[in-house]
Amino acid sequence: MSKIKLTGGDAHKNKSEGSQNMLPKNDLTENLQKLIFENNPDCIFVKDSEFRIISANQNFINMYPKEKQGKVIGYTTIESFNPDEVDIFLEMDRKAFSDGFSETIETINFPDGICRIVLTKKIRFEGSDNEQYILGICHDITEQKNSEEKLRQSEERFSLAMQGANDGLWDWNMKTDEVYYSPRWKSMLGYAKDEIQPHLSEAIRLIHLNDVDRALSEVEACKNNIKDK
Repeated sequence: MSKIKLTGGDAHKNKSEGSQNMLPKNDLTENLQKLIFENNPDCIFVKDSEFRIISANQNFINMYPKEKQGKVIGYTTIESFNPDEVDIFLEMDRKAFSDGFSETIETINFPDGICRIVLTKKIRFEGSDNEQYILGICHDITEQKNSEEKLRQSEERFSLAMQGANDGLWDWNMKTDEVYYSPRWKSMLGYAKDEIQPHLSEAIRLIHLNDVDRALSEVEACKNNIKDK
């Protein structure tokens, strides 16, 4: 890992300046930064104003095939990426340098051959050499986004199934008593889509007075998992 010393306040306060059992503050801060840098599960990198990667943790380096890992530090590595993807992440680099911060969700085909969806944050800072750099933190959200997409597709299929079904469907949240009544359920009772509120009280209101007690009893039995024998 290339060394870069960050400027700014020292969060560590040495209670015993003369203690021989404690590292000097600068050494402690540098060691702490290195530990955080290398043990963070995200991919972390530092770029200079020429967009060259001048420091990176091992997780970032591992996104390159072994034969290319020796030519990451000190290089832009843009030749290893799709040109359209390069345009996007260089645009976010420029934004971070000009505004101090940038954040984006991007889909990138990385040099190791794996396509990842990542949340990337870039923060401008000043090094001890008074030069401007950006710190990049790349968080892999591929699994999260894939799960969200599967859920969206499932909900879409369920919605299409309900639209095509000739049955009246309802879905009751027993914690809040909110109820989803399908358009077909409402139309079977002679109501338009916006004439019934999404609450259990609406269904109870529509029950004939002579049947209310029996219906409520069956609801309680359902809630308590009681079945007729």
